[in-house]
Amino acid sequence: MSETMDNNRIKDKTIPEKAINAFFLLISALGCIMSIRMDLVGRSLWYDEAALAWSFTKRDFFSLVSEPLEHVQAAPVGWLYIVKVFTLIFGNTDITLRIPSIVAYALTLLLIYLVLKDVVKTKYPLAGAAVAANMELMLQYSNVFKPYMSDCVITLFMVCLFFLYEEGRIKALTVTILFAVLIWFSNPACFVGGGLLASGFIYSLCEKEYNKLKQYIIIGVPMGLSFLADYLFWLKDTDERMHAFWEPYRFPLLPGPGNWAKLKEMTGFLTEPLSYLTIPVMILFFWGLVFTIKKKNRYVTAVYITVLLSLLASSLGFFPVNKRMWLFIYPLLIITALFSLDTIMFVSDNKRVGILSVVIMLALVLSENGIIHYFDGENVYWPGYEVKDEYNYLVSVIQADEKVFVNGSQTPIFAYYNDYEDELNDMGNEVRLGRATSAGAFKKKDLSYIIDSKKCYIVMGNTWDDPSCEKLFTEAKKHGYIDMVYNEHETPLFYYCEKEADRKPESFDTWK
Repeated sequence: MSETMDNNRIKDKTIPEKAINAFFLLISALGCIMSIRMDLVGRSLWYDEAALAWSFTKRDFFSLVSEPLEHVQAAPVGWLYIVKVFTLIFGNTDITLRIPSIVAYALTLLLIYLVLKDVVKTKYPLAGAAVAANMELMLQYSNVFKPYMSDCVITLFMVCLFFLYEEGRIKALTVTILFAVLIWFSNPACFVGGGLLASGFIYSLCEKEYNKLKQYIIIGVPMGLSFLADYLFWLKDTDERMHAFWEPYRFPLLPGPGNWAKLKEMTGFLTEPLSYLTIPVMILFFWGLVFTIKKKNRYVTAVYITVLLSLLASSLGFFPVNKRMWLFIYPLLIITALFSLDTIMFVSDNKRVGILSVVIMLALVLSENGIIHYFDGENVYWPGYEVKDEYNYLVSVIQADEKVFVNGSQTPIFAYYNDYEDELNDMGNEVRLGRATSAGAFKKKDLSYIIDSKKCYIVMGNTWDDPSCEKLFTEAKKHGYIDMVYNEHETPLFYYCEKEADRKPESFDTWK
């Protein structure tokens, strides 16, 4: 099929085709509106967000990356500085911290559309944007203060850059500089950059375009050196601290007799966010490999190499299997699936096949329910982590002779909303921030603080019923009384007092 025929079939739209595209555009727009709406609900920072905000907020611009982030957190250097500048201009609140992710979500949808339209050249490029827009996982992390949505933007942008270079619309020097710089803004950028260059190298080698081979090497060397510098300066320490935690999440790239269960488990982790899309997307993904080779599409080939490089890095212990860390891969899978479906549609001249392909596209969009799911504002909240509302309630009821103990798992969240003070903001009540402990253990100093306080609120979250907290409560009850006085969004607040006369009249049943 010639390029002219490809362009003609994209531009010439019938009324039904325009209606289908309008539907895809509507879903994409609704996704963006829903993402903004989710941010305005007022959800508390999640633990990982607050843990990252700890270093991000307490450090100034010049000391932001002077040492590894606290609470075993990681984020690309470039991303940290972009968000830091943003918060210096617009203020550091939970809403503003998440705005860069909302913008990245909208840009991701736009870039999926552009890649499908101009790079891959499918007839319904908006279909890919609509599928991603309605993915629950994509919407969820469009409202999180973490770099996952930015990873999607950076990696898709690299695909567009490589396409522009291959088309002769930008110079090699531009790509070389940008590829080297973007490594500092997104950790998965090395996989996508490597996939793009490897794909171009393979096809140029097969087609005996030796001048291009040299150019790919020239582009790749600075990118590799930039990644090495990033690793030695920033990523190395992070890997060392996180290695033990993520060790069980390696992908067994070469399955053996003892690895099949692990392979099934890790594959399940990666495909879970696709929900009902899992089987059709996987079928189209592997089916598309045949068409990719046949049509010699170096851009789609790059996706397959990117996935392979990511899995290889995971098997070596450098890139653990985790759906949020792999968020960048889902737009690429969607692009590959749409490419495969589009090729099936136009390789066959059968109108029924074309209609069936469109039906499958619509099914792919509607099989996800992210927009409907988050239409219910209650689903926006993260049960067990809504310390923000718990904090606001505490401030409204605490008395001058009462103190506060914060369980270690809620410390980063509480500290963010309390401006990292050791007293309750504008109230003066003493606050003790606990540190995380191993399961079944608690710190005797924390117990002593609660008992000696005579009257003490105990801030808890999703861990309040784990063995360490149960043991803490059991010991504290030997000296007084503990009641649950608040439990919105499964994020409870307890109250300890030595005398029965000091017990709060409010009961847990008062609160949802």
